[in-house]
Amino acid sequence: MNTTLYTYDTAAGKLITNPDAVRLASEAAFVRAKQAVADAAYAGTVWAKLFIDTPWVDSLRVTINGEHEYDDQGGTRLYMYPSVRAVDVVDGAELPEGAELDPDGWLDDEVRDANDDGGLTQPWRERELFDESYTLRRESVAQLLSSPFVDGWPVFRALFPEFAATLWAEYEHAASRVAA
Repeated sequence: MNTTLYTYDTAAGKLITNPDAVRLASEAAFVRAKQAVADAAYAGTVWAKLFIDTPWVDSLRVTINGEHEYDDQGGTRLYMYPSVRAVDVVDGAELPEGAELDPDGWLDDEVRDANDDGGLTQPWRERELFDESYTLRRESVAQLLSSPFVDGWPVFRALFPEFAATLWAEYEHAASRVAA
């Protein structure tokens, strides 16, 4: 690769972009878009695990929250976390011990624990999208959850169809620019 990616033509007074720089920018956009889809697939597997581990949950209302927190060096970082605001229970399902009095609070703790590594919220973090609310329904992923190996991307697409469509469109666009 030519290391001269950009030059300034002093006589013409303009910036010249080397074709390697254009290709590099396209490849970087493709990698970012591919990583966004991978992050969503990971989040989908974690959401799948939560539905599998809580068979009594029929649907839940979740909000992706974000707050800027100060760090020790005087800067800030974006802390993102999901919170559960409403839970509908499967008809006739038996609630786990401790969840009978407060199923919303119990599941909120489970969801926050599942986000320890930030995996549930990573797709939103890159875009700094927070205070986004979604209703997640078991029926939208039930067939996917019956497989011995649950693929996270289809789960994410089923739970967050509009957001997944945006991520996929960005991925396809970036892929087409790399291929060109």
